[in-house]
Amino acid sequence: MGAVLALGAIAAAAAVVGIIGLVWLVLKLIMLPVRLALGLVKFVFSLAAAAVGMVAMLALAPVVAVGVGGVMLVGLVVATLAVLLPLVPFLLLGLVVWSFLKRPAATA
Repeated sequence: MGAVLALGAIAAAAAVVGIIGLVWLVLKLIMLPVRLALGLVKFVFSLAAAAVGMVAMLALAPVVAVGVGGVMLVGLVVATLAVLLPLVPFLLLGLVVWSFLKRPAATA
């Protein structure tokens, strides 16, 4: 008897789910023109936003390129100085030694 009751409960649940699905399908079919119209409006606004974005990028791209180029140039100069800065004591020592070892101007 319990198995028959369980089977009846499963059948009733399946019928309720089927009715809910059928109502959902009818609502989707009724709302389809509204959804399509809203999709078309969204498409038009997306095209307008894309056009505005393209114009803004055309205006701002040179500014951004110059800015990025300037930052890269400054970075390159700083990196070069950072590599060459430890050599300064040796260059100064070399200049001191050279100044002591160079020939006097009279004997040249």
